[in-house]
Amino acid sequence: MKGVWDEHVAGTCMIGAWAGGRLECKNYTAVLPSVELLAPTMDSDAIMRYIEAAIRTAYKSEDRTGPGTCDRLLRHILASKHESTLEHFAMGFRVITSRGVSHELVRHRVGHSFTQESTRYVNYGKRKPEVILPWHLGRRSIEQQEFWFNSHVKLIDCYLTAVDNGWPPQDARGFLPNDMKTELVWTMNIRSARNMLQLRTAKAAHPDMQVVAREILRLWFQKLPVLFQDIEAEVVAGLANYKL
Repeated sequence: MKGVWDEHVAGTCMIGAWAGGRLECKNYTAVLPSVELLAPTMDSDAIMRYIEAAIRTAYKSEDRTGPGTCDRLLRHILASKHESTLEHFAMGFRVITSRGVSHELVRHRVGHSFTQESTRYVNYGKRKPEVILPWHLGRRSIEQQEFWFNSHVKLIDCYLTAVDNGWPPQDARGFLPNDMKTELVWTMNIRSARNMLQLRTAKAAHPDMQVVAREILRLWFQKLPVLFQDIEAEVVAGLANYKL
């Protein structure tokens, strides 16, 4: 993920001392978005054999299983759009992004499950608040960057003052910025992941959403290249003529 941000992190280094993907500010820490694969621990071959076994049940063609048959079968499934058979397998991710981007993520419902950090119950007066560094900031002037950082100091200060004066977190959270860091565990099956990635890696998607989606695509492609190489190819082709 950090590789995607190199040129933009270099820009934001004009403000403060950036180290290890974190920038310590007066009353909060600016951080980068990230995605971590949580589950499963199955190796790629085992996953592929499991999916093949499920698909062959429909055709009662288990006797045709052998070396190389899984790749050919899965390519046939994608070409024929028989993707309901890809719902048998899911992976889970820990996603760190902004509250604003999370509102887009949770719109994906069918085949997706979410558990998200709660601003009702988490008291950020007891831990240093974290704010996601947005993609656009790397393109801003030094004056605009200072405006962004200082505005968040004021917003976080309002929140901290409120909780210090006895406001419960669920009331004080109205002061929190849209770029406030949030953490989600996001589980999705293959079919739903393909649909989401086709939408969220596209040029029309929000740049901060694209950053998260591309990292999720990288992890899926790493695990099951035959099922995600078409989307990976589209992203690579698009990047040749387009930058976030």
